[in-house]
Amino acid sequence: MTVNGEVIQPDWVHEEFSQIKSWFERTTHASCCERDNEFMDSARDNVIRRMLIAQEADRVIPHLSENEIDLAIRQLKKEMGGEAQFFAHYGIAPAQEHLVRSSVAQSIRVDKLVRRICGDPDEIDESGLQSFYQEHISHWMTEESIRCLHIYKAFKSDRNREELFRDFVKVRKRILGGGDFMEEAGKFTDKPVEEIDLGWFKRGEIMEEFEIIAFSLETGEVSPVFSTHHGFHMTMVAERNPSEPIPLAKVRDEVIREYKEDRREKKLREFVDGLRAKAVIEGSMDE
Repeated sequence: MTVNGEVIQPDWVHEEFSQIKSWFERTTHASCCERDNEFMDSARDNVIRRMLIAQEADRVIPHLSENEIDLAIRQLKKEMGGEAQFFAHYGIAPAQEHLVRSSVAQSIRVDKLVRRICGDPDEIDESGLQSFYQEHISHWMTEESIRCLHIYKAFKSDRNREELFRDFVKVRKRILGGGDFMEEAGKFTDKPVEEIDLGWFKRGEIMEEFEIIAFSLETGEVSPVFSTHHGFHMTMVAERNPSEPIPLAKVRDEVIREYKEDRREKKLREFVDGLRAKAVIEGSMDE
C-alpha cells in the first residue's frame, strides 16, 4: 500500500494492531480475537493518518536548525534518564547518534504542525468548556451509595436447606405485612445484632452477589430471599445517596484536561480528513 507514493510497511500496521488489541484486552480483561478485523482496520487507518500528517509536516516545515534538533535530543536524553538509556532505547552506539537525527527532526516538524492546527493549548473558551462539561456530565458524577439492613442464616449440615428457606420466607412475609425489619432480623439472623445494619457502601465494596441484589432495590424495598455459598440472605435498602453531578468548580482542572484533548482530537481529525480526501492511496496491505 502507498500513500501519495510513499510505501506503508506491513510491520508498521501489525505493530499498531498489536498495540490496539493489547490495550482492549488489558482494559476489558477479555480476549478480543473476534474483533481482529476491526482492530486491523483501525491500525491501518491510524498508520495512514500518521503518514499524512508527517508528509504535510515535511511540506510546510521543510527546514529546521541544527540547534533545534540538538535541543530536542538533549531533552529526550533527559526524559529517558540519561545518555545510556537513550542509546539503549534506539539500539545504537554513541557514535551513531546521527542515525536518529532525521526521526527526531520529523517529530519536531509534526509537533510544530499540530500546534498550528490545534492553536494555543492554554486558551480556554468558557462557553465551550461549560458545554463540554454538560455533554459529558456522566464523567463527573458522585458514586451512588446505599445503607442496607441485612438478615443472614448460614447453611448447616444438620438442617435441611428447604426448611431453612421456608422459615426465611415466613420472616419476609411478616416484614412485608408491616413487621419491623430490625426486630425480625434480631430474632432470626445468625449475625450479631450490631451487624444487621451494614452501614453505607458503594459498588465494589461488598461481595458481588449481594451488591447485584442490593443496588437493584428501591429505598425501603425488601429483597427476595437469595443465597450465596455462605447461606441465605435478605436485605432492605434503608437509605440511598443517589449519583449526582459534581459541580464544575470542583472538577474544573480535570474537565479542562479532557476538553483540551477533545478539542485537539477534533481539529486534528478534521485536518487529516481533508488531507485524506486529496491523497492518493493505492494498493492493500496484501500487496
